Amino acid sequence: MIRILLSSLFVLFYSQACSDRGQDVIQIDPKQTLRGTLSLSDIVESIEYIRLETNADCLIGIIRKSQDIIVSNNYILVYCSNTRLCYLFSRTGTFVGKIGNRGNGPGEYTNASLFSIDEKREQIVLSTSAGRLMHYNLDGKYLHSVAVDIRLSGTICAQFNSEYIVMHLNDPFKTGEPPFNYSVFSNEYELLSQKIKNIDYTSTQRGVGTYPGDYWYYLYNGQLHVKNAVLNDTVYCINKDLIFVPKYVINSGRYSPSTQILSDPELYQKEYNSRIFISSVFETNNFVLISYIYNDENFYQYYDKREYRSMLFHSAPAIPAHFFGTNFASGIPNDYDGGLDFWPKQQNENEFITWYDASFFEESKNNLKPKGSQSAIDQLKKVTRDIKESQTDNKTEANPVVVIAKLK
Repeated sequence: MIRILLSSLFVLFYSQACSDRGQDVIQIDPKQTLRGTLSLSDIVESIEYIRLETNADCLIGIIRKSQDIIVSNNYILVYCSNTRLCYLFSRTGTFVGKIGNRGNGPGEYTNASLFSIDEKREQIVLSTSAGRLMHYNLDGKYLHSVAVDIRLSGTICAQFNSEYIVMHLNDPFKTGEPPFNYSVFSNEYELLSQKIKNIDYTSTQRGVGTYPGDYWYYLYNGQLHVKNAVLNDTVYCINKDLIFVPKYVINSGRYSPSTQILSDPELYQKEYNSRIFISSVFETNNFVLISYIYNDENFYQYYDKREYRSMLFHSAPAIPAHFFGTNFASGIPNDYDGGLDFWPKQQNENEFITWYDASFFEESKNNLKPKGSQSAIDQLKKVTRDIKESQTDNKTEANPVVVIAKLK
């Protein structure tokens, strides 16, 4: 007990010291971290459910990855892994149209990923594995394309301040990759700067290739925050001068995968269940939210920025980690409207964004007493009822539901 107390005091002192330097250290330990009482009603003021329209022209199925959907002020863009096509919906869920076509002709693509919704220019941009950014209008008509470094093509990107684009290196373990992990471009795709040096690997180290939550970003307080789960333990925020400022250090101690493990597929498989892999990081005024995988289970943790301490969410049992990225019903206990436990997959300023299969609403069981408004509770009941009626009438699986929680 004394050893644990001394350890806790050291962590608190060390975290406070780093915080005074403008950088908090967040400790991750699934066996030592206690469960807290934070719930959804403590951090959000409203929840919006958006049923994506279901018809024969836009059957999506499961949205598998966080980079397969973009939510802007007026639109929702979705990549369908079944048809390998991109579909545009309004922010209310109405189907607008298909973006481009599959094929090898002009304006067509065989392997594309979502890049951006440029509402100012009324354009949709897709990124192809062939090293091109393909531009379409909002009706899905092809306009033109721009060539980019093929090592950045098909990558996750983020736009911020309506002026800059940050692109992330595809696979830092590949021989011949550039020495920096992040490239900052203007909206005209002019390279402005490159940041965060890559880790050097020998040519004999093959690399695992893909990882759970291998890269993500979130926009908060006008600053883009980026984190690469396998190359470092630091969350950086990018300020208006394009300087990458270290903001949080996530320390998983003895559970952290070494570079040797990450660069050796056989060792990676052997050590996987005994290591922690960070899946996502998000932020509110008072808390940092972190999800991670350990021993093939998802864990959900929050760090109190005022008290410099971490607690686990007291949520429903976690769904096995190999389902992560599709759907999961664990996370922040939903005492707001009595719906599914909530975990964001994206953050755009004061909005947390996630999505669920329509079937999850039929199976939802939540014993928490809702603390939100009656209108919020009624909205959830209506969405659940409408999904059930739609599936009965149309004899088809309904498209996913996008859920947006607005932070206090």
